[in-house]
Amino acid sequence: MVNETGSSVDGSSGAEPLVSVIIPVLNGERHIAACLDSVIHQSYENIEIVVANNSSTDHTVEIVRGFEDPRLRIPPSRDWSKRVGSQGYFNRGRRYRPMTGACL
Repeated sequence: MVNETGSSVDGSSGAEPLVSVIIPVLNGERHIAACLDSVIHQSYENIEIVVANNSSTDHTVEIVRGFEDPRLRIPPSRDWSKRVGSQGYFNRGRRYRPMTGACL
């Protein structure tokens, strides 16, 4: 971890840790673009973004795929064929590999 001055506060090398941002979504075509824009344009850049789609039947997946950011991932649809509750698809996003960052 690094404090405001850029000094290491936990004995690490000072590099910013990778943070995984999981976005669970079901039929979110109205809001997913604004959500992704917000996450992508954060000042903290060392992130990976995992969109945990819960079998959306609208254009959510197409909208997500339209973003050209190498930090953005959407697990293959075969992994998400059954709908589960909100906690269930958040957990699916957490277990998605190759997610490697700290999940906050």
